[in-house]
Amino acid sequence: MVTFPSATVRDCVAVLERFFPPSWAESWDAVGLAVGDLDAPASAVLFAVDPTPEVAAEAVTAGAQLLVTHHPLFLRGVHGVAETGPGGRVVATLIRAGVALYTVHTNADVAAPGVSDALADALGLRDVAPLSAPAPLSAPANVGADEGGAGADEGGAGADEGGAGADEGGAGADEGGAGADEGGAGSSAGDEGGVGDEGGVGGASVCWGLGRIGDLPAAESLERFCARVVRALPATAGGVRATGTADRLVRRIAVCGGSGGELVAAAEAAGADVLVTADGRHHHVLDAVGAHGVVVVDVAHWASEWPWLSQAATRLHTGLRARGRTVSTSVSAIVTDPWRVHVPSR
Repeated sequence: MVTFPSATVRDCVAVLERFFPPSWAESWDAVGLAVGDLDAPASAVLFAVDPTPEVAAEAVTAGAQLLVTHHPLFLRGVHGVAETGPGGRVVATLIRAGVALYTVHTNADVAAPGVSDALADALGLRDVAPLSAPAPLSAPANVGADEGGAGADEGGAGADEGGAGADEGGAGADEGGAGADEGGAGSSAGDEGGVGDEGGVGGASVCWGLGRIGDLPAAESLERFCARVVRALPATAGGVRATGTADRLVRRIAVCGGSGGELVAAAEAAGADVLVTADGRHHHVLDAVGAHGVVVVDVAHWASEWPWLSQAATRLHTGLRARGRTVSTSVSAIVTDPWRVHVPSR
């Protein structure tokens, strides 16, 4: 039996930056190492969407030495990290416990496999391809642990914008939130199929841009498809809502993890019947209904990105083993979607 030595934060960052190069992040984004020492040990890693105080406490309780989140802790400049605010509490909690914090944000949104590929996989889509075909970019061969992430104070536009995790209103750990098709939150990452030219989550990444499109095994009613989405994603107060009529048949599905309403026209151009995304803006949705004829299925922002966590955890574990290192990984079970109560209209 081969025994591998434990990884360091630097080892983990090197693998993550090979799969999700910081150079692929938007100019306004803040990716990379936010807290911690690159040379500290990292035998246990927790993956989460948002770096809220509750998630930071979970990382400490779980014995993690590295917390990897999708959303940045601070998306805009700050002048202090006092514990009077959520961001400061996160920083203090992590530093006291010796836990590093690393963010993979818009560089994971455009990577294949990445955030939207994991969403497509959760929904059972086949023959997944880029929504708007860019020139594929392979991950740079020389990406290493010392590369800094892009960072800016600009608001910007993109699939995942909308604020840092710590500013999104922390969630309580009693929410559970495991997706029916994911095998439960909080478990160690298992093997997932992944999407991409390299065939699986262990291979190199390419940059496919925002959004993916694929096909269901067979056409089904919009009502049945929405039920599929409910089963695939963690439960949230907002649930799943859609434009269109319940009996409309759909098969070709576009997806974008995070806020992807601006991709309605691209979805139509690609022949999609449906665009699954989050944070549906009033005018984007009106355009979808009136001008484009594409059904919009709207889900919680957090839920649309949660499936990526297991995929990223598996890639980290596989990538480290290829380097002769080992790490245990887990996925946060805390629902950090800020919406808590939903009362349906009569």
